[in-house]
Amino acid sequence: MPLSAREGVLAALQTLSPPDAGSVERVLEPVLEGWSRRPEQATWILSRLAAGHLATSLLVMDVMRTQHMQVNTVHMNTLLSAFARRGRWLEARSLLEDMVLQEVKQDIISFSCVITACEKGNAWEFAMQLLEQMQVVKVQQDIICMNSAISACEKSGCWAAALRLLDGAKETKVRQDTITYNGCISSCEKASEWSRALELLASMSDSLLKKDDISFNATISACGSSKHWLRVLDLLQEMSLSSLQSSAVTFAAAISGLGPRWEMVLALLEDMNREAIEKDLVCYNAAISACERGSCWQGAIALLTKDMARADTISFGALISACAKGLEWQVALDLLFETKPALALTKTAVTVGAAISACGSSFEWIRSLKVLNWARDDQVKLDAVVYNASIAACEKGYAWEIALNLLGRMLVSQVDPSYVTYNSLISACEQGRQWRHCLELLEDMRTAALQCGREAFGGALLACTRGQAWQTALLLCGAMSSCSVQKDADVCSSAVVACEAGTRFHAAAELLFDITLLTQAELQW
Repeated sequence: MPLSAREGVLAALQTLSPPDAGSVERVLEPVLEGWSRRPEQATWILSRLAAGHLATSLLVMDVMRTQHMQVNTVHMNTLLSAFARRGRWLEARSLLEDMVLQEVKQDIISFSCVITACEKGNAWEFAMQLLEQMQVVKVQQDIICMNSAISACEKSGCWAAALRLLDGAKETKVRQDTITYNGCISSCEKASEWSRALELLASMSDSLLKKDDISFNATISACGSSKHWLRVLDLLQEMSLSSLQSSAVTFAAAISGLGPRWEMVLALLEDMNREAIEKDLVCYNAAISACERGSCWQGAIALLTKDMARADTISFGALISACAKGLEWQVALDLLFETKPALALTKTAVTVGAAISACGSSFEWIRSLKVLNWARDDQVKLDAVVYNASIAACEKGYAWEIALNLLGRMLVSQVDPSYVTYNSLISACEQGRQWRHCLELLEDMRTAALQCGREAFGGALLACTRGQAWQTALLLCGAMSSCSVQKDADVCSSAVVACEAGTRFHAAAELLFDITLLTQAELQW
């Protein structure tokens, strides 16, 4: 069939809307006989049709079968490839099974396409099943199949499965390459299996495989996320000795891995300048976050003011948190209200929560409420983190009534309180000697299916003791035991007072013994 005729058939099929078996058959009727002699012409149509009209290409395949035309492996692989590109692994699996029913031979391309679809569709378990099936039907696995299956495991966070595939590749003598190992290292990175990632990186040298920047970046990230910052520095040095070019991705992973060591982070930024590596937003925010974790608010401000245009919500949130840790509430509020080029960025729950925490840390609870009210009036969507920061500020300011009022505002706004919310509220009420409110809050936690921990019970118990509600305090002691909540020295001390007041001298003696054991354990630690 001339090319112009084929293009005419293709155009006619592409214009069918919606396509159905009858309309497809009418378009194909003049060419079906020629396809029987020249099956590659059907392949030409299928490959082009599948690119944008996959449903129509499936109908073409159905018409070929109903007309008793031979559908071959190449035809099926053409459609499998289209499913693979879209990550539609369920349809690809169904088509692969159809090949068996239609007695069409499956080959390495058939399985590779379906495994690739599984990789994109995060169907790692079925990808592994396909590798086993290949052995059953005696289709030799290759490196492409293996790498796709490992990638499927990596994307689903199944590091152990990825390593099993690597071991299996060695047993079946499937050649491994750098991509194989990188997939396994990345899977270990996502699971924070830093020691495994290091072992894999080292074994690449044993297998005479060249490590690339992806190998190092993933291993650096794995070590960094597990707080092994010395390993991060060692890997950076090894990468440099390997004559590999570090990138912004490399430095961002390293900076994140250094945690609160902001001096080292600033040194790495200088290294980036020397190597003429442009800092991206991820790297930039990681550096500001390092200053925040290290309570270096001056360093965070210096970084942001150098490149204000690049900053985003994360940048400002980390900077304001750094100010909170440095008890610089005034600087935090200036950033929130007076950074005009970035007002849109600062109007978020993240930055508002950080500013409220900054005020609370400096015992400026009234200012924290002003920030909360401003955010509400400015229609910032407030979440539990923002309310928790406000309640914690009230707790520090002994403003238990305001804290309870904020709980009511949370519930009206349909924001679910968390155990953090209730712990702060109980602490605020305890400081105000409001033991009845503490008990009500414990009951609210139980109703909300939130676990009452040592902080909640301890605060309520202390409130009861201070309020001379001895019997209630004793009941709380029993509730802690029945809920398997471990007591600390402070809780036991409060319980001793309650026992003595309630003439429970034997119980008081037992608690005093517990205090002795807890104190000894703390000294040993």
